Amino acid sequence: MAKASRLMDHFKKRGADWACSERIYDADLLADVETACEEYQETSRVRNIQRWQTRMENDDELLRWVRDTAEELPAPKGQPLHEQARLNRTADQWNAIWQQAPTADYEAVRNMIFEDLKEPAEYTPMTVRQLRRQFRRKRKKASGADELVPSLFADLPLEALEPLADIVNMIAEYDLPLPWSWSKVRVATTPKTDGSDRPLSIASAVWRAVAGAQIQALRPWILRWAPSELHGSIPGRDSRAIHVELGRLLSEVK
Repeated sequence: MAKASRLMDHFKKRGADWACSERIYDADLLADVETACEEYQETSRVRNIQRWQTRMENDDELLRWVRDTAEELPAPKGQPLHEQARLNRTADQWNAIWQQAPTADYEAVRNMIFEDLKEPAEYTPMTVRQLRRQFRRKRKKASGADELVPSLFADLPLEALEPLADIVNMIAEYDLPLPWSWSKVRVATTPKTDGSDRPLSIASAVWRAVAGAQIQALRPWILRWAPSELHGSIPGRDSRAIHVELGRLLSEVK
């Protein structure tokens, strides 16, 4: 089937040239060849489906696995659960954490930034160059739930990113909600040695670029008020500094 597909693509690309050349004058012949390739593809597809059905009918173990529900399948120690059951279990575990009532005092943080500091950040309009820089930095990253990968945007001309920059600036200026597609996050799981799963959250490529550009623009402002105890997502700081300081304190105690 793959061979027929390549042949058909070849005829489609060369058909016009051949119809006008001295070697082939009858364009109907090219159409007949293309039709034959398409019929062969369809026949191969039907044959593959029939072969799969025959295998299913003769493989009792495989048929039992497909027909069984997730709850009916055994889960011996050391062996993975049925895939759907494992995913349902992981979703329940993390939903219990992600959907619990917030414990952070957001009002206190807001007061600290806007009242105690007396220095709210001024929004700087997003530019197309900032967006393209973020897309290029994330070129090889995966797509989110919208299936759009950063590489699709990385090599676009600056003019093509102007509508996106306009949308971002309008959202900031008029305090509008984010587009629905930006707020959806794909969550994939990777197995851990203890049998549980580690979730990996992948946001929309557009939102990652927008948020990255905004955070980068806010760095000077963040450094003006961020306490020295904060290390996560603070430019110039990371968790290694915490370990170094902890080691120093432990050595002093000894």
